[in-house]
Amino acid sequence: MPRVDWNRLYHQQNIQIFGVNVPQMDLMTDSKGGKNFRAIKLKFSLLDFEIDAVPVRLPVMPVNMTPYLFRDGTLYYKGEALGFENTEISIIEWPRDENPWHLKGYTLPFEGTRNPLRELRLNPNISGYCPGKCSFCHRLYSHRMHPDKKRILSANDLFNRISEMNGPEIFKKVEQVVLITELFGKEDRFLQCVSAIRQELFQRGYPLERVFDCSAQDVRSSSGHKSLVKLVTPKRYCFTLEFFRDRQQLMGHYKGLPLDKVYKILESARNAGFMEIQLNYLAGIDDLDECAKGFQLLASLGLIDSVGLSSFTFFSEEQISCRHKTAWKPSYYLNVVEILKSFNIRVYNPESYDMRNPYSILMDKANDSN
Repeated sequence: MPRVDWNRLYHQQNIQIFGVNVPQMDLMTDSKGGKNFRAIKLKFSLLDFEIDAVPVRLPVMPVNMTPYLFRDGTLYYKGEALGFENTEISIIEWPRDENPWHLKGYTLPFEGTRNPLRELRLNPNISGYCPGKCSFCHRLYSHRMHPDKKRILSANDLFNRISEMNGPEIFKKVEQVVLITELFGKEDRFLQCVSAIRQELFQRGYPLERVFDCSAQDVRSSSGHKSLVKLVTPKRYCFTLEFFRDRQQLMGHYKGLPLDKVYKILESARNAGFMEIQLNYLAGIDDLDECAKGFQLLASLGLIDSVGLSSFTFFSEEQISCRHKTAWKPSYYLNVVEILKSFNIRVYNPESYDMRNPYSILMDKANDSN
């Protein structure tokens, strides 16, 4: 592994906090008249390393709202060009919100990585009716769909679409399949979807000993957990916690469950036979004390093994206020990693998820400090 450039790491994390100005890229306006910032991916290619850092998804900001400017292949910070050793920086275009790309129901390949077939990510529920009312949600396109575009894709239709675009052998080539979709709002409908997708994968040649995972916040009952544990590989229950503070205010009634109810759901999952409980956590919204106390309690109750960790990045003016006032410095995110390590909670950092970079390097830094 090449020597870590901590200056580059600082700016990779800091640019996720502030976004970047790109001349001649405009802001978009939603149907309510508010400003949604255009999304791009900024890729930091390490020229002497065989594994790419995944491009970071960022908002394109007005010049007066960010210290970063990207122009002609050069990244500037407060007017000064940043030069990182053996690093090439480039933009990968992100489809506009009105582009039908967002409605296709899956993500594959992951362009800009050296292993674009590492993961097939499925999103069959593109109805726009997600019962989660998350004020921080970055899937802004789903809130502006026309009524005739709101639908849930059947497993057969979804996999036919994937085959048409990538060839019928694609299911034998991908290394793992993950279902991450809008909430269904009903446990039975979600479980039916998971079961149908699993069966369709098997019929199309995907080896079921490989990873087939899902984010299963809809599955909350004891009977639901007992059904789900038979469908996923490995036996991992993934629950989208997001954060600890102001849960109902920031996520609504369905997703923003009180923490005592969350604990009962996780206990039920453990009793159903799940060997691992993974909570998806969005760093940047909690105060660090809230973060530490929340994970300490979960660890003491035996209700957490690992965390899928991502950084909160805003894509509209309204979302800026969701970030905690202490989370505007990169050191905050290193502290989150160190909190998790202090309670022996493992951190997942999937290479294909563009909003989790550069946590893998932050974990290395946390290890170095011990």
